[in-house]
Amino acid sequence: GHSKSNPPNKGKWQAVNITVDGDKIIMNVFIPNRDQERKIKSLRIIDQARVAQYACPPTSAKVWPMLGGKNSIWISLNSHEGFITGATCKN
Repeated sequence: GHSKSNPPNKGKWQAVNITVDGDKIIMNVFIPNRDQERKIKSLRIIDQARVAQYACPPTSAKVWPMLGGKNSIWISLNSHEGFITGATCKN
């Protein structure tokens, strides 16, 4: 089994909240795993953005119809030390 110091979701990214800034929707995603954080920070900027896109909602997600097709979602990847990188999601 897993102890409290090593929960099974240790490496899982967490969607913290979604905010709206004009016509931009921002989804703040927290990466609790410091090894993942270090790995992402070591990548080139373009590759960091590709990693951030892993947090994009799938095309089947209920959020897309609610946006009326005109909006995109900005993913903001954050760690214990703050903002890491971001990327735009398009449906």
